[in-house]
Amino acid sequence: MLDFFLVDNHLTADPNDCRAITQHKKTITMDQLIKLIMLRSAGLTESEISSVLKEYFVALEYFLEEGNRITTPYFNITPTVCGVFEDKKASFEKGKHRIKINVTAGVQLKKVADNIGTEKIRGNKNVPYVDDVYDHASDSMDDVLTPGKPIRISGEFLKLDPQDVAQGVFFVNMADQAESRADMYMESRNKQLSLMVPDTLVSGNYSLKIRAHMGSEIRVGEFSSPLTVS
Repeated sequence: MLDFFLVDNHLTADPNDCRAITQHKKTITMDQLIKLIMLRSAGLTESEISSVLKEYFVALEYFLEEGNRITTPYFNITPTVCGVFEDKKASFEKGKHRIKINVTAGVQLKKVADNIGTEKIRGNKNVPYVDDVYDHASDSMDDVLTPGKPIRISGEFLKLDPQDVAQGVFFVNMADQAESRADMYMESRNKQLSLMVPDTLVSGNYSLKIRAHMGSEIRVGEFSSPLTVS
């Protein structure tokens, strides 16, 4: 079951309508996927499964680097060129232009979405909630993090005390769960945060968490989409 609760919708003119805030139970890692495969497939070892998955991703990278689009029942991957070119004679320049990887759900994954049950829960506590994350350096939304460069976070209940190290925006490496806290904040308001991404982040996928003091406790909100440092 996918849990959700409703809050006022400030994105429309209707004063009565609401929007759903999803609460995921866990973030599942590659190791947990491998362990489940082991339980379902007697005789396969962890190293065998890990090796096959690694080769699968190597194959994906190979075909993408060759300029291909990949289509599978579970996902579609399409590389695209982004950026402004001065005229038709202009060439691709790193730093000025970039390759963006777009991932969309495949036919089978769309069927999975249709089968996910939902449960409405009471939203009796305010927690930081992120609508979107804009990375200024890459001019991208909900996709890329650029170490040492600014991002803008929009949402609800975001205001925090940057001087309190227990509060803040934290970037969690999804590979090893290592946390990095943002130290430089330019803006801290209820609906918007502006800050610098730590320049120590290494390549990988990250979850973004916000810890803010509300009432007598620290409450935590997590962005629903992973963000990538390339």
